[in-house]
Formats: sequence, C-alpha cells, structure tokens
Amino acid sequence: MDQLFTGLGLRFRYPEDWELSEELGEDEACITVNSPSTAFWSVTVIRERPEPLDVIRAVVQAYEEEYDELDLIESEVEVAMRQVQAIEIDFVCLELTNTAHVRAFQTDVSTILVLYQLNDNELDSLEPVLDQITSSLICDTDISPLQ
Repeated sequence: MDQLFTGLGLRFRYPEDWELSEELGEDEACITVNSPSTAFWSVTVIRERPEPLDVIRAVVQAYEEEYDELDLIESEVEVAMRQVQAIEIDFVCLELTNTAHVRAFQTDVSTILVLYQLNDNELDSLEPVLDQITSSLICDTDISPLQ
C-alpha cells in the first residue's frame, strides 16, 4: 500500500499500480481505485446523510436490475473504527462468480458508502488487498467533505 489518498475528509492507502479516479458532484463525491485486472474499490461521500440501510438497499436494487440472480449475506463489520451495516452480493457475470462488498455508515456530516468488487479468479490474490484498503480508511467527521 504505497499510495495515500487524502481529501473529502477521508484518508486511505492503496497499491501503487492501481489507478485512482474522482467523480465530484454537488451532493456526492466518489473516489475509485481500479486494479490492473477487474477488481475495484470505491468510497462515496453523500452530503444529505441518508440512512445507511437505505443506501445499501439502493445498491442492492441496482445490482438486481443488472443481474438475474443474486445471493445476499447481511452482516455488521468494522470500517473506519465504526460498526457498520454490510452486505455481500454474489452474482454471475460472464460465467464468473463475482462478489460485491457493500458497507455504509454515517458521520457527523455525511453518509459514507464503501463498495468493492472482484471475481472468483481474483479472490485469493486481491480480496486481501481490498480488505487492506478498507481497513486503512479513516474519516475525519469534523470536515464538511464537499466544500
């Protein structure tokens, strides 16, 4: 984890050979890091502070609209030193099983959505990397992220 992203009230580390992109909007900002293969990790800052479960439901709905069959596993996990709502979404795309990991929580000023996805072929090599990126996430709740 050689690279450090700092901005929007967030900090996280990611591998040097992954590409970072930013989509900044008025009410929402998304930072994505893409692996050299198909795996990716993203964090979205939502100013309006929707309920984390509503955000997760919206993500699940988007996957349901795109893929015929989903397996869902709900849980709570720790992200950014908080217990957060989480769901794993398993689905088939191009004859590969894929897994999307979805986490959502609120800070004092926004709702944070963490989403990362990979396929079966990447599971052993990249899931630990995606988990490390998630573990490195720090949120500064005193900063209004979209100002």
